[in-house]
Amino acid sequence: MASRTYPRTRRGGHRGGFHLQSRHSAPLPVPGLTQRKIEDITVPEKIKDDLVAKINGVEYVASYDLTDGLKAPTILVPATDSYWNKGKPPRWTPPSQPQNLHEDSDVYYRDPNSARHHKYPTEPAVRAVLHQHTDFAFSTIDIFGCGSTFGSLLSFVRNEERTFRFGVDRVGSTTFLVRKTNTPGEIIEDVRGYGHTFPEAYTTWESDVRASASYQRIIKYNFAGLSCMIRSESDGYLPDKLEASHETLRPVRQDESLLNGGLSSLGLGLLPLTSIGPLVIEDAGDVIPQQAIFDLKTRSINQKERLGASTKEFLPRLWANQTPNFVLAFHKWGKFQLDEIHIKDVRDDVKAWEAQNVDVLSRLGKMYRKIVDLSSVHGRFEVRRIGAGPLEIWTESTGWSALPKELREQFCGEHGSEVGDNGLEATHVNVNNEGDDDSSDDEKYLRF
Repeated sequence: MASRTYPRTRRGGHRGGFHLQSRHSAPLPVPGLTQRKIEDITVPEKIKDDLVAKINGVEYVASYDLTDGLKAPTILVPATDSYWNKGKPPRWTPPSQPQNLHEDSDVYYRDPNSARHHKYPTEPAVRAVLHQHTDFAFSTIDIFGCGSTFGSLLSFVRNEERTFRFGVDRVGSTTFLVRKTNTPGEIIEDVRGYGHTFPEAYTTWESDVRASASYQRIIKYNFAGLSCMIRSESDGYLPDKLEASHETLRPVRQDESLLNGGLSSLGLGLLPLTSIGPLVIEDAGDVIPQQAIFDLKTRSINQKERLGASTKEFLPRLWANQTPNFVLAFHKWGKFQLDEIHIKDVRDDVKAWEAQNVDVLSRLGKMYRKIVDLSSVHGRFEVRRIGAGPLEIWTESTGWSALPKELREQFCGEHGSEVGDNGLEATHVNVNNEGDDDSSDDEKYLRF
C-alpha cells in the first residue's frame, strides 16, 4: 500500500476537478518581465438578440480518464473499434446502509490536468478527441475551454468577485482558453467536510479503469453564434439511466469494507504523478451516454434546515457543462442517512435558469466573441482578473503555448498535414481489458 506522501486529486485521489477557485484563492503571480498590458475590459452590454443566449445542439464528443502512478503519463480513452469498449466515469454504487465517513484530511490538487500534464494541460483532451474521431474537423470549433475558464468568464459578467487567470491561444481557426494555476502541483487549501470521502464511498471505479484518478468529459454545443467545446470533470454515472443494451455490462458494487479507506486501500490514488515523456493513450472502459452522467455535492444537515434541498446555486455549472443529473447528499457529523441523499434530474431546472438569466448570458456571449476577436489579432495573450476588477488583457509569456508543436501543425495545416491525420506523437496502447458547510468541493459549484 502506498504511503500518504503525494497530493491526491480532488475527492479522495480519484476525482480531480475542473472547477476550482478557492474562496480564499491565492494572489495571482505578477506578470512576467516580457508581458505588457494590452487593455482592460469591463462587463459588456447584452447582445440585442436574446435568442443567441441559449445553448443548443449539445453533443458528446470524447472522454478520457487521467491516471496516477504509471511509468508514463497515461490517459484511458474510448476505443475506436467498439462502441461498448471505452475510459469511463465511476459507477454510482451506494452502500445498503447509512455510513459514518471520515472527514476529508488529505491534500488535493487544484487542477488534475495541469498536475499531470503541466506543460500542455489541454493536450490530453485534444488527443482524446482525435483518437476517438480521426477525421474530427476542429476548424468547425470557434472556442475550446474548460469549466474553469468558462466559469471564470460567467462569474465576471455576473459581477461576482473572483480572482483568476488563463491563457488564450489561437491555433488554426480555434481559440483555446487554458486555465493557469500558480504552480502545476498547486493544492487546495483549507479542505473541510466530506466532499472527497463521500464519492469514495458511494462510487466505484470499475475493474477496466481501476487505475483512473479523474474522469474528463468533452462536449460541444452552439452558444451565442459560436461553436463551443468544453472539457469538464464528471463525478460519475447512474446505472439505472443507461439504455437496456448497456445493462449487460458488469454490475459492480462497492466493497463496503473499503468505504473509509477508498481506493487508497488498494494502493491506488496515492501514487506519484508522472508528467515526463510522450502521452500514452490506452483503450479501456465504456462510453457512457450523457443522460446517465451526474455531478454531486455534500452538505451539512444544518444547511438543509436553513436553505432546504435546493439545487439553485449549482445551476450555473450544470448549465455550462450540460450535466443532466445531480446528487445532493446531507450528513450529520459525517453520517449520510439514505433518505438524505437526493438524486435529481436537473434538466428542467437548468433550462429554467437559462431562461431567467438571458441578460447575463447575452453578456457572456459577447465576452466569448470579444476573446475570439482578440485572438485573431494577438494570437496568444493572457486574461487576468483580481477580485471585482476589470478583465485585464496582457501579452503572453514568452514560450507559452496551448499545444505542443506537432499538434499545432495539424491545426494550422503546416507541412501538408491536417487536423484529422492523427499523426500524433503520443503512444497508443490497446488494453481493452459537523460544521455548517462542506467546503472541500464548494469551489466547484460556487466558483466553478
